[in-house]
Amino acid sequence: MSSLSHISRRLMSSSARSNGSLTVVRLKNGVRTVRMNRPRPMMNEIIADFQEAAADEETKVLVFTGTGPYYCAGVNLAGSLK
Repeated sequence: MSSLSHISRRLMSSSARSNGSLTVVRLKNGVRTVRMNRPRPMMNEIIADFQEAAADEETKVLVFTGTGPYYCAGVNLAGSLK
């Protein structure tokens, strides 16, 4: 946990946490909620990526991946495999 303490301090010290930030952090009654923010700009960029790939004859496969060791699909992946 100590290796993450610098991250927590950085997040809570940011004055722009809910104003243009990629995450919004709230703490209420001991529960910290981290919400991914700015879905519209992200979706607009993904749509542009699809359009660019569709217009490029050299592109045969389009792979979406995440940065770092974690990925959030926004769905229950285990449930969708059934």
